[in-house]
Amino acid sequence: MRRWLRKVRGALGIAFAWAASWAVAEVAIVSGLVLVFGGPLSAGMIAALALSGAIVGFLGGLGFSAVFGALNRRRTLDEIRVGSTALLGAAAGGIVPALLSLSTIPAGLPSGVAYVMVNLAIGAIMGTATAVGLVRIARWGGPELAAGGGPDSALPPESSDEGGRAAGG
Repeated sequence: MRRWLRKVRGALGIAFAWAASWAVAEVAIVSGLVLVFGGPLSAGMIAALALSGAIVGFLGGLGFSAVFGALNRRRTLDEIRVGSTALLGAAAGGIVPALLSLSTIPAGLPSGVAYVMVNLAIGAIMGTATAVGLVRIARWGGPELAAGGGPDSALPPESSDEGGRAAGG
């Protein structure tokens, strides 16, 4: 049961990391485009952009973590190849926005295919960056992060007095 809970915690951690990074990226990209083309930019629009980016990122992150975990079950962080991680991130990052945009195309819109393809391409780029970034951060964090240890796991053990007992005990 404990192992299953660790896997769920890891999948949710990846999904929330994707959600946060996608929310920031969507706000930055769309706000930049709106400002360049002279459109209005309100706080409500920024909040809506952040929410939609977070939702799409969370769903993509869940899909990525499920497949990534299954494919790399018996590998250490050093054995995980960046190329395959990038490809998997591109797939997870592209499929979710493409499917969501496909479901929202108004009937008879001639540019619907282009709309889906643009969302697929942007999602694939963002998915690649997010997936590779998370693996790089995990490698940089060392074995404590890879083992699923929290902030306390990186702390040194309590010091002991001369009698060999732990201090305070």
